[in-house]
Amino acid sequence: MLTSNPSKVNKARLISDSVNPDIIFGTGTWVDDKIIEMVEEPTRESNTLDLIVTNYPNSFIRVETIPGISDDDILFADLKTIPSKQTQKPRKISLYKKAKWDNIKEDLKSINEEITKMNHHDCCTQDMWDYFQNKLENTINTNIPQKTARSKDGNPWITADIKRLIRKRDKHYKRKINQLIQSTTANTRN
Repeated sequence: MLTSNPSKVNKARLISDSVNPDIIFGTGTWVDDKIIEMVEEPTRESNTLDLIVTNYPNSFIRVETIPGISDDDILFADLKTIPSKQTQKPRKISLYKKAKWDNIKEDLKSINEEITKMNHHDCCTQDMWDYFQNKLENTINTNIPQKTARSKDGNPWITADIKRLIRKRDKHYKRKINQLIQSTTANTRN
């Protein structure tokens, strides 16, 4: 299993289980002091079959060999790791129900007329495509409103049912506050 951490310094750990004791992996440091073997004790009789190789030895708190069920010992490694959380970036959502469809139709008609003129004047296909693409994107951006969606990295324990109940609670609260305000203003007028 090879894991890497995509930070400024690439950190890699290789954990291997070999069944052939004749392969000599060596001990200590590999490849110009960059990769270090963390297992110091044999894992099967006098052979080291299980390996942990890393270029970031500070991430290992301890590496131990513990007795296994068969004649092969088990490696136990305790690591300092930080779980990475993928955060969702805010994204644009088009609101098609609020689009100005009449303006879009007019813009598309004018785009069609202009491309037809360009075709009669023997413009190259790339120029016509660039014109069409730019004008269409401009029309979409001006006539279809957009909103920015929040990331969904909120509280994962709040399900859709709980959100519905929260909205219901808030609606009743607002209604009650409005009733109190209306009754107090009615009482102060009298």
